[in-house]
Amino acid sequence: MNEAEIREVVAHAVRETMLTLGVDVSTPADVREYQADSLWTRKSRLGAEQVAKLTKRSVIGIAVAGLAYAAFEGIRTLVSK
Repeated sequence: MNEAEIREVVAHAVRETMLTLGVDVSTPADVREYQADSLWTRKSRLGAEQVAKLTKRSVIGIAVAGLAYAAFEGIRTLVSK
């Protein structure tokens, strides 16, 4: 196989793969829609990761505040006796 034949085989394989994914690469509108969907998915994933991070921080903060309150109450009880 020469280089031109290899390029043709690869191009065909890529077109078939993209069609399997539902994207007709010969239609620019289809490609733009696929890119927009991919961007939305990425933004959604990043947002979910941010929410998870903030949730973990909040839970840790509440636990630390609860422990500090319990320690303060324990010390206050000991001092008031």
